[in-house]
Amino acid sequence: GLGDVCTNYFAIFKGTPESTAINDENKRVCHKVCECLEGELRSDVNGSSSMALYAFGNLVRIVNDISSLLLEPSTLEKFAALLLRACDANSECKSAVVDPKTKTNAIRGLSHLLCLLYSSTNGNTRFTVYQEKIDCSSILVRTCNSLSWFVQQTVSIAQSEDNKSNAITETDSKKRVLSWKERAAIKKLGWGACHALSLILSTVQHVGLDDKSFEATQQCIRILMDCVVNLHRMNEKVAMIAMSALRSVDLSVSRISELSVGRAQQNSLVLGPLIATCLDYAFLATETKIKQSDGGDESLSPKLRIQLNNLLLHMLACCAVSDAEVLLFQTLKASDNDSTRKGKQQLRFLYEWLKDQEREALQDGRTLTLESIQKAFDTLALALQNQPDLLSGIDIRLEQQFVSHANQIVPRSVGVGE
Repeated sequence: GLGDVCTNYFAIFKGTPESTAINDENKRVCHKVCECLEGELRSDVNGSSSMALYAFGNLVRIVNDISSLLLEPSTLEKFAALLLRACDANSECKSAVVDPKTKTNAIRGLSHLLCLLYSSTNGNTRFTVYQEKIDCSSILVRTCNSLSWFVQQTVSIAQSEDNKSNAITETDSKKRVLSWKERAAIKKLGWGACHALSLILSTVQHVGLDDKSFEATQQCIRILMDCVVNLHRMNEKVAMIAMSALRSVDLSVSRISELSVGRAQQNSLVLGPLIATCLDYAFLATETKIKQSDGGDESLSPKLRIQLNNLLLHMLACCAVSDAEVLLFQTLKASDNDSTRKGKQQLRFLYEWLKDQEREALQDGRTLTLESIQKAFDTLALALQNQPDLLSGIDIRLEQQFVSHANQIVPRSVGVGE
């Protein structure tokens, strides 16, 4: 339909020299297309709004690859309001089964719209124009709030199904039992929201955000982390895309510190425990099977294990010494001997796991992975040296192994895969 026409038409101009005449013609085409789509969205004859949203998503996505300003700020503001209304968390059409396709396409459209508004690549001036003429922060905050709601509902469904209950909180004031069709629709929207967050967060992280926008993005990251915490309960497709979304974000404290003073301490209290959770899953996936609440056993699938390993390595590479100290405290500091023994086993597992990752990266010539492993060893070695009280009863050789390996991995990674 019109969405494919938009994609195919503007794809011709990607990477080609842009003359004034061509830009003027493309602007007219964009204007006419948007007029048509807006009319369909406002009339919604025979459910046409869903396809109109899909077509707009296609248009924004392909226009983002062209540095010229083809879509006027006023047009983008207008469509942002229409998209947000379609998936507004407070709308009367909240239920996913009212029109799941419409909400799915609205989520998709919002992700491409925000990537257009915040994309500052190729040295173009489009980013500056949009930031000056559009309240991009408000659009980002409202989008993050809506997407977070969809992901949180997916987590809530997973928790309720794990507890053999189909009840889920739709609002703060009421509960009702959802049908299988409704639960399936919300899971699909959760998947779409995670994918949208992956695109949005990886784009806006390179831009200095105001406090409201920053907090909204951090809330999204925390919601994505909830998917990981509930990994053994989550729908596999949603869990996979949530972990992929987290891997698309630079979670390092140093980056956050550069943007705003005081934000680094907030991050340590979140990233450290999540690394501990991922470590716990990775440990259980190799040593035992994950216990379900009903007493049954269920292993993580091979795909989930691979994604989990990739996420764990990404977070270890992003974490600062303060994050690693929180990780050590949560892993090793326990009130009973059994838990403490498990924490020591996990620390030994982490050392051997990193060595295995290093060995595979050396064989495959993956330089960036080796750099991540090196940083993880460096950070963990410093954290171990900074927390002597936590190491009581732990074989001192383990600490020495972390420190020694951090020192010797440097020359081994130089020149690999380049």
